[in-house]
Amino acid sequence: MNYTQTAILLSGFLLGCSWNTGKRSPSFSSREPARLPVAVSVALVHETGSSNYRLKIGLRNSRNDRLRFIPAYFPWEPDRMLLLAVELSSPTGTSVEGVFRLNEGFGIPTEPIVLEPGQSLEGELLLNDRFPSLPEAVKRNDVILFWSYQAPTRIYRDSERVGGMIVIPKGSSGE
Repeated sequence: MNYTQTAILLSGFLLGCSWNTGKRSPSFSSREPARLPVAVSVALVHETGSSNYRLKIGLRNSRNDRLRFIPAYFPWEPDRMLLLAVELSSPTGTSVEGVFRLNEGFGIPTEPIVLEPGQSLEGELLLNDRFPSLPEAVKRNDVILFWSYQAPTRIYRDSERVGGMIVIPKGSSGE
């Protein structure tokens, strides 16, 4: 991927996303304006000595009324969260090849789950499933993981899209 392709890809990805480059890397929580019915938090989970990387994802009802979610649309379900991993091998970076699965909803409850005001749910997404070469990329260079999610609910057709980035430092692969 050349500089122009990378710049266009990242520019398009970041449009509509809110992100924070504060000192709290490698974890990030999206902004929570009052108009967002769903607050999303995302944190990297990596145990020392392990080559597995996970995202711990939280959803919180930030409204004063109930929200109904269909479980198949939770961000930790296959391919419900947009993810892009870029290995910083050069000033322009190189994308880390991803594997995508179709979420057909088999085995996932179809009855909505109700979140009361202020109530939260958490789930995890194994990054190694989406990016099998991630441990190898992290051995060579820092990797930036860009994420984006838009929570569909029954009350609010779609919430505002939120997103962010997480830096996975070089050498943290544990191998």
